[in-house]
Amino acid sequence: MDFRFLSNRMKSSAFSSRPFSFLDTKERDAFALVMEILLLETGSRRSCETWQDNQLAALSGQARKRSKFWADRITKIPKNKKDLKNLPILTRKDLQQQVESEGSLIRPADRIGVKSGSSSGSSGTPVNFYVTAVNSKYSGVRGVAQDILEGRDFRKNRVKVSSATPKKTAGKKTFFESHLRQNWLGPLGNVFEQGHNKKIEYLNSRSKLLREIKVFAPKLLNCSPSNLDVIMGSGGVQTLKDLGIDRWIQFAGHRAPGLSEKFAAAGIEISANYSAEETGPMAFECTQCPDHFHVATSNVIIEVDDSITVYFDGHTLGRVLVTHLHGYATPFIRYDIGDFAQLHDTCPCGHDGPVMSKIYGRAKQFLHLPDGRYVAFYFDANDIQERAACKEFHIHQSSRQTVNITLGGRQDVTFAEVDALRTFIQYKAGYAFEVNVDAVGEIDWRDNPKQLGFTSAVAHDFD
Repeated sequence: MDFRFLSNRMKSSAFSSRPFSFLDTKERDAFALVMEILLLETGSRRSCETWQDNQLAALSGQARKRSKFWADRITKIPKNKKDLKNLPILTRKDLQQQVESEGSLIRPADRIGVKSGSSSGSSGTPVNFYVTAVNSKYSGVRGVAQDILEGRDFRKNRVKVSSATPKKTAGKKTFFESHLRQNWLGPLGNVFEQGHNKKIEYLNSRSKLLREIKVFAPKLLNCSPSNLDVIMGSGGVQTLKDLGIDRWIQFAGHRAPGLSEKFAAAGIEISANYSAEETGPMAFECTQCPDHFHVATSNVIIEVDDSITVYFDGHTLGRVLVTHLHGYATPFIRYDIGDFAQLHDTCPCGHDGPVMSKIYGRAKQFLHLPDGRYVAFYFDANDIQERAACKEFHIHQSSRQTVNITLGGRQDVTFAEVDALRTFIQYKAGYAFEVNVDAVGEIDWRDNPKQLGFTSAVAHDFD
């Protein structure tokens, strides 16, 4: 592995002026952590697994010693990740029980900073938990380490685009807000030259969004697939080329079939990572093999449980279970994160380490068929707009036989549009659902404040 950082230029003021020092304290600590991560992620598989086994034993021992909840679950300390299968799966309900009854397992006497956190709720009810300063520090530099692993240039401008939250847009038809972050590298920003990082939140303001992106001239675009659809509009990938984008960093959502090939033909890279609020980064997409994610072995152990499976694009997927190796304040051991995927021993690129593929989440994004099967329900805004133009929409499975679609900004709906939507739902599900379509002036989102495009009232075995 080449650690010479050839893609990045150091600042003239990078080195310390103190005797016997190369970097100042904060910069040295951040650089040391990056190097430790690089050593783990590029070292031999055997050395990495030995380190994981030691971390797992320490984590399990601390959890068992300080928590009655975990003492009841861990009757024998696992010696390695194979022993994890002897422990019960940790559900969201279990997690909430532990947090509410015992709080953080890090005590004040430990002199370790602890803060509370919560999940986004995209998999269901949000859950609360505790994280240490170490967790935050790791998450802060893991992306930097990945850029170094992939030979990325820190000097490229990047923009992150997201839909504004309902709280910010209450009562507003349009919304636009942007913030420029000068130093996104943290302490390492004092060592390496870096581009600017802008964050944009918007609602119904595509023209202003495009103008802002064009003036800022970023090379990296970070957004969800749904926001990517808005940015590209009818111009498709060519719109990104016109804006000067050479890499799309995907977060959240599911990538549309065929999109990787279209971007490759246009000379635009796609990369993504798999992460969660509870655990931080869990896997990073392979630069050579799309849809293959190298597990972040410096942070987690990943299992895929096949006791409950779902079907997606002809593939059978199992539940993702994650063990967070740095989760000492709130342990996540065999935690059901709410997603489904396949797990492989190695990557086609030659990477000798665990690899995930066909990652599909979250658990709520599945149609539950009458025969008990779960079918991953993927769609994007264009799938609906092409069949029935509308200002907004909501798809809801109300029973195992029925799916309801509400179109906002419409006074009525035609028979042809109803038929097109019904055919689309039934094609995706492979089942003849009864599909009801209603038109309303404005959708009532009070029971769905995150304004999710799809929700379900049907109980899942993995809820």
